[in-house]
Amino acid sequence: MLKKKTMAVSQSRGTKTTRSKASSTTSQKKTSTKSSSPTPKRSSPQQKLEENLKTLTSTSPRKKTGKTSGKKKTDIISVRSFDKKLFPHGDTFPYRLQDKRDDKLCWFTCLEHAEKYVTRYNMLPKEYRLSYNFHVVGTKET
Repeated sequence: MLKKKTMAVSQSRGTKTTRSKASSTTSQKKTSTKSSSPTPKRSSPQQKLEENLKTLTSTSPRKKTGKTSGKKKTDIISVRSFDKKLFPHGDTFPYRLQDKRDDKLCWFTCLEHAEKYVTRYNMLPKEYRLSYNFHVVGTKET
């Protein structure tokens, strides 16, 4: 004669589970064996303090983060220009940058803005030409 397995429904997930008999191996007692290795010696608080002081006072070599290593800061080169035709915006935008990569012309009010543009796009000196209006800026720039 066939025995029917009873089915129980789990309420949390709605899946069916079957009941099974407990195996005979779970009823056996497990015995543990004691290790024959010697117990480590306890160190006194003074010894622990001295060990901690050694690790705290020792200096380790500094690691390089890699953020600044490998990158060389290139100087921004600006050239003075006496041609007023290159500066159509008058005295308000005395700095002219010619981007040779994209064939663009940009005008800036100060040198810092031009430098920011060059550093933002990681431009090399051969990829741009920065000139300033000598009549407006004068001899302040190099």
